[in-house]
Amino acid sequence: MEKELESAIGVLKQKVEQKAKELNDAKKAVNQFCLCIGEPPVYAGIEDSETGQLIGDLKGHEYYMKPLATVITNVLERRGERG
Repeated sequence: MEKELESAIGVLKQKVEQKAKELNDAKKAVNQFCLCIGEPPVYAGIEDSETGQLIGDLKGHEYYMKPLATVITNVLERRGERG
């Protein structure tokens, strides 16, 4: 019985991962359309499925040599604007 449950959990985990990838891809597409019309991306913190890195509109040069508190405040404000 335990092996059957472990197998079922494995199958469900695969389904969840697939759905998460599909959702991530849809969010990336929305962000690309936003950029095409000159709007800021709607979804922040999207993971690139190939590299595993987060994709967003943050640019490192914006925060270079700024105090950590300023950077954190700015990032949180940007996230708040997006809901």
